[in-house]
Amino acid sequence: MLLLVVAARAAEPCATALTAEELYAMDARSNLAVQSDDPEGHAAVVHELAERVACLEGPIPQGPWARMLVNETIVRYAQQEPWEHVLATALEVDAGVANVPGFVREAYRAPDSVAGAAAPAGVRLFVDGRQTDTLPPARGMHVVQRELEDGWHSVLLVDARVPDALLVPPPQRTVPGWSTVGLLVSAARWSQSPDDPGDFLAAEKAGQTRVGVASHGRVPFLLDARLGLAWDAALGTEIYTADTLADGEPATAESRDLTVRPGGSAFVGAGFGGPVAAVLGGGAVVLRSHTRTADAVHVAPLPWLGVQASGDALDAAAGFGIAPRAWNGSVRAGWSPATRIRFGVHVDAAHMSLAQLGDGAPAGAVRRVGLTQITAGATAGLRFGP
Repeated sequence: MLLLVVAARAAEPCATALTAEELYAMDARSNLAVQSDDPEGHAAVVHELAERVACLEGPIPQGPWARMLVNETIVRYAQQEPWEHVLATALEVDAGVANVPGFVREAYRAPDSVAGAAAPAGVRLFVDGRQTDTLPPARGMHVVQRELEDGWHSVLLVDARVPDALLVPPPQRTVPGWSTVGLLVSAARWSQSPDDPGDFLAAEKAGQTRVGVASHGRVPFLLDARLGLAWDAALGTEIYTADTLADGEPATAESRDLTVRPGGSAFVGAGFGGPVAAVLGGGAVVLRSHTRTADAVHVAPLPWLGVQASGDALDAAAGFGIAPRAWNGSVRAGWSPATRIRFGVHVDAAHMSLAQLGDGAPAGAVRRVGLTQITAGATAGLRFGP
């Protein structure tokens, strides 16, 4: 009958939480009832606990619960009802519980251990205040609890099995993969700043246009689809003309040569999380330098720390990598107004510090040069995944 009361009450909303102070008060009233030879008073406390147990907001405090189990043991012992399993639970909860009478200890014989069945996969229970993956036996007295998304669910069981409602496995949470790919068109500002500019290596600036492909995304496949492969790349050809000549003089329309070189950045790593995921990996950024003799392309490897997010129609990614003589930072964002179609924007900045520029540099002509590029552009393409 008690279990039916618990089941009915568990579905009712709690006006107030069952606090530790209230449990200690119940414990005191139960002790007083047992010391006064008032089994009805103790039964009233147990009935009150049965009505209020669903209002617990965490694991039941083990001290007062162990003492109440001892009081239940004393009442059952006096009424010649089965009591060993109740005392066994009390001693498991608190081996040093102090209110066990000597005559009960002398009569106590530990019952044969009856291991409960394993809880269903993914079900995390608290039994008598302790986290476990094993169900309690259907004998004795137990408080069984489970924390779900809507709060704590608790029942008081008296010689009964755990209700099926507490054992429903959690739904499998899958994090679907997603990716974007599109045509990239961007404008960039490139600069070259040598410590000792001169005829071979001048301080220069140039406007650039990058035309290429951009892609970022994540494909989860481990740890319930929370860990997976992530990437972020914006690669293409850079088209530019120098604003200054090798001797430092301003370029004229006649002296500007149109040049095409590869450029961009690409990173890959492990992404962990849900719709918002942290990413750790590595990759490289590509920048060019210009000397009197030729342009050169430089690749700097970098670690990568980033974050990616994907929603119903929006996606975003941001990352940053830094090494002793190079760094790169990027931000991407996109919008999908219809299935598969995506429009996006991207901004990135990169810097590289070089000690020399190729084998053709005259001895002593180059000490150090800094290369910096800031890029902003737009993409149009496809999005795959939800």
